[in-house]
Amino acid sequence: MQVLPFLFAMYFKLGMLLKVLFQFSIFQTIRERDAVIESITDLNATIIKFREVVQKLSDENLLLRKNLEEESSKSIPGLAEALDFKVLS
Repeated sequence: MQVLPFLFAMYFKLGMLLKVLFQFSIFQTIRERDAVIESITDLNATIIKFREVVQKLSDENLLLRKNLEEESSKSIPGLAEALDFKVLS
């Protein structure tokens, strides 16, 4: 007869232990979820910064190409005569 109270006590303790383990599992899952959300937020911020840098570099490249084209189309006074002189000499 003393076995029955012992089994009930063990059953109760097992139930309490399972409850604690379940609560710990939920807590750990929430922590892992929060860590994943933080990583995703960091990755999104990095992607946004990268896109901003790419856009800035593209704009600068376009401006430099435009300036080069404008400078290349300008004539330099006396250049034609200097080149003619070198070619004829």
